[in-house]
Amino acid sequence: MRSLTASESQQFSRSWLSPSRDFAFGFRKIQPNHGFTLSIWFDKIPDKTIVWHAQVNTTTGLFLDGSKVTLTANRGLVLTDPRGQELWRSSLPPSSVNVSRGSITDAGKFALLSEDSETELWSSFANPTDTLLPTQVSLLIIFTVMFVITFGE
Repeated sequence: MRSLTASESQQFSRSWLSPSRDFAFGFRKIQPNHGFTLSIWFDKIPDKTIVWHAQVNTTTGLFLDGSKVTLTANRGLVLTDPRGQELWRSSLPPSSVNVSRGSITDAGKFALLSEDSETELWSSFANPTDTLLPTQVSLLIIFTVMFVITFGE
């Protein structure tokens, strides 16, 4: 499956799961706003807490039923509204390497991988929103320490 579609008939549309099934990547219906986010959430807990979401440039930050995310070779993840208008896409590095696949890890990171499956071209951890997961904290601490050492407090 190379695409997912937001569905009004389900609070959680079809999703891509991590190997342990702890995390899911897909569309999450947001109540009472009647819109969706493209998100990563804890899937094994009742609250299904969102840990990452695509930051779309709409008035509410949400999008409509029928919106679709597609994994493409040359642009990575592309989120479109029901009319096909692009709302968001993963920011890939300028290179000629194509995206081969997407993967969600047991740490909650969604990554786009190159054809050799070794080079990470984009990841949710490198594009955080309002929640940091435990394995992200070490990167934040290293950056903060380096910033303080370089520029002072």
